[in-house]
Amino acid sequence: MFTKFAALAAAATVIAAPSAAATFDFAATGRSSITNGGVTVWASAWSVADLNAATSPVGHSGGLGVWAEGLGVDNGTEQDGVNRRTHQHAIDNVDRYDFVALYFDQAVTLTGMKLNAFAQFNNQAADKDAWISYVTLPGDGTSMSTIWSKALSNGFNAADGVLPSTAGKVGNVWIIGAARSATERNDGFKLGSVSANIVTPPDNVTAVPEPATWATMMLGFGFAGAAMRRRRTRVAFAA
Repeated sequence: MFTKFAALAAAATVIAAPSAAATFDFAATGRSSITNGGVTVWASAWSVADLNAATSPVGHSGGLGVWAEGLGVDNGTEQDGVNRRTHQHAIDNVDRYDFVALYFDQAVTLTGMKLNAFAQFNNQAADKDAWISYVTLPGDGTSMSTIWSKALSNGFNAADGVLPSTAGKVGNVWIIGAARSATERNDGFKLGSVSANIVTPPDNVTAVPEPATWATMMLGFGFAGAAMRRRRTRVAFAA
């Protein structure tokens, strides 16, 4: 009996097993394109001028870099107090709102990230407040204007670089940017790494057990029912 119940518990564990997970460490690999766990992700650098939803992001093909702290963005406009460009390469919200777009070759749910705070101009301390979003789009050649229009409605905040629950959030494009705040403009960081669950099958679809698993489950239920019937019979006879 114990063996049958153990088999039933094991089957239930298989059914409830989470999707495959992978970590993409940009800082450790020194790369902006990584393949891990059968999934490939690559990044691009962007910035947006203001908080207006109609503003289209500006791409920076030469502005994405990988440093010891991770991915950073140089939008070419950042200046310090003496009007000299410093090129801090941080994902920040000084002057423009920088962000990195991460393109996955399949749908994923972001489950973790490591943001490394990076000092702003004149050694001003930087916060790691971030803005995150995600979209699901077909193909690799979708324009950023299309991605951005969809991403604006899916965006959420990650205070101090702590990723909140992403349950139900699935996409093949994820955006990680500096906080979109009109008053707090000292957020800046580099993206060290991200972790993601590969959504296979989708989170809202329960995996169907194998025929052998069904047989084991039904056999276990049968033994449990028989045991209960025998127990009731013995109790009635004793009375």
